[in-house]
Amino acid sequence: MRTKLIFENPFGDPNDDHETPDPLCLARVNFDLPMASTIEEFYVTAMLAIDNNLGQAAFFNIRQLAELSLKALFGPTYQDDRKLRFCHDLDELLAALGPGHDLVTQDDEDQDVIVGFIRKIAEIDPKGDEGRYPLTGGQPSLSRVCHAEKDKLRLYTGVLYEYVSKRVTW
Repeated sequence: MRTKLIFENPFGDPNDDHETPDPLCLARVNFDLPMASTIEEFYVTAMLAIDNNLGQAAFFNIRQLAELSLKALFGPTYQDDRKLRFCHDLDELLAALGPGHDLVTQDDEDQDVIVGFIRKIAEIDPKGDEGRYPLTGGQPSLSRVCHAEKDKLRLYTGVLYEYVSKRVTW
């Protein structure tokens, strides 16, 4: 028989020291590079989900990684642009980078892979809701793709993360 649980707030005040043993830091105020740290967390979570056969969680985290990665390439000023800040359309974000941006110049094999990967994710999930919910438009989410090759998914996710992590300075 389990003892009766009593709710205690698990979330700490941002002004408190991290006094609890092994705190899980949530607030981006505690990170030198909040965007880079957030991108890293989505990358690590995506890889863990892939490794543990958690398909929908893997896709969700990969898509979030792709969206935040594109936004990170605009730099912190993207937050001042309401259209970009609230945009979830990966194709639109790629187009907004412009033809002169390093990512879309198509001069590098990794960049070709990254752009192809992001475009495929956009095709599968144009609105950003396929991995977020169990049903999309009344149909089971991600039903149009069925499965993913884990090795390729890991590789492409890693190439995307490496590319962006070298360029994010905020």
